[in-house]
Amino acid sequence: MDLQAVFINNLKMYRKKAKLTQAELALRIDRSFNYINTIECAASFPPPATIQKIAEVLQIRPMQLFDENASPENIIGSNKEQFIDDITKRIYAKLQADLRADIALAISESVH
Repeated sequence: MDLQAVFINNLKMYRKKAKLTQAELALRIDRSFNYINTIECAASFPPPATIQKIAEVLQIRPMQLFDENASPENIIGSNKEQFIDDITKRIYAKLQADLRADIALAISESVH
């Protein structure tokens, strides 16, 4: 996952955790009401001074906006293939166990 995507996912998560709309956060950092929207839509990327202001309003350290493990979307996105493999294996194991139980039950019922 690229740095901008990580930043966007974390920004959304921390903003929502702070119960702020995009417009409210933008106004608190002295930007136009749609500024955060342009960031979250990947149309722009804020300079370091603005990242600092955003972090202050959200009451986090600026580096937390770049942490790949902060947001669930980042964790799933950065390990997407592993995540898909794990889920597939779990589903397959569950189906296999269920099928074995159903077959065993059908056999025992047909014998009796």
